[in-house]
Amino acid sequence: MLISGALVLAMQIGPPVLAEEDSAATALEQFHGQVQESVRDAARLLDRFFADAEYETEQNTSSLRLRFDTDLEDREKLSFRFSPRLRLQLPGTERTVLFELQAESETVYEDNSFDRTGFFERDDDDDGFELRLRYFTSKGETLIVPEVGLGFDDGSPQVFVGGRIRQFWDSNDDWTLLASEQVRMNSDRGLESITRLQADILLGEDNLFRTHFNVNWREDEPGLSYGPGIGLFKPLDERSAVGFEWSALFETKPSHELEEIIGAIRYRRRVVTDWSIIEIAPRIMFAEEDNYSASYGILLRLDLEF
Repeated sequence: MLISGALVLAMQIGPPVLAEEDSAATALEQFHGQVQESVRDAARLLDRFFADAEYETEQNTSSLRLRFDTDLEDREKLSFRFSPRLRLQLPGTERTVLFELQAESETVYEDNSFDRTGFFERDDDDDGFELRLRYFTSKGETLIVPEVGLGFDDGSPQVFVGGRIRQFWDSNDDWTLLASEQVRMNSDRGLESITRLQADILLGEDNLFRTHFNVNWREDEPGLSYGPGIGLFKPLDERSAVGFEWSALFETKPSHELEEIIGAIRYRRRVVTDWSIIEIAPRIMFAEEDNYSASYGILLRLDLEF
């Protein structure tokens, strides 16, 4: 939620913006017999199909996505989440300025009671409603995207300004290294930073192996969080793919310790139409707060992309 066609993959980043891309359906159908020519192309095709967050932040095209999530955790916590996202390229800007609206509404059923979170509310980590303007520019393999926007905290507007910079390195099409830094100054919670190092390697003709390391820091929280992760992604046919992912999270305050370990299997498949994708993702977690005993969950997701 990949086998005919001889289309050349045109996904290189060039000034001043990202190149236009084919539909997800067409891209997946071209996967076999094509991706071995470029690790970067393979990674982008799968990242697009799996809606990878790092990939999503670099997209500069008009689109509408409606996401519906149902998440069950240890048969005790059930949550329903609706996350629409609208992107519009502004006319007269030569495709360098993008307007983005992203929202989230969640209902959680736990301990025999419902807890509802509306679009204009947010917790300490995620914005329930955000408006953003992004400017896309690049120099060689370096992408620079400054942004300014408005979020909401219990209905009160909060301004933020920041940006993202990303650099690619390739090595004879055997592997690709990516480094990115995202910084944002928020009027309500101060400065925050997300640093990521990522390496992609092709295994065989159509298996993508990924390893990454993230460091997150926020001014309004003590210490920082960091951790490694690995993943293996494989297209199954012209309509589906599977991913195996593992990650660990460490926190330095109030004490330096391993916070949690998460392993997940993600199966995504295009259904009915080329713009509707379902995902089934069972997971296992080992959290410090549970003395690292195993707990289980499953995510059911529907993405409608226009």
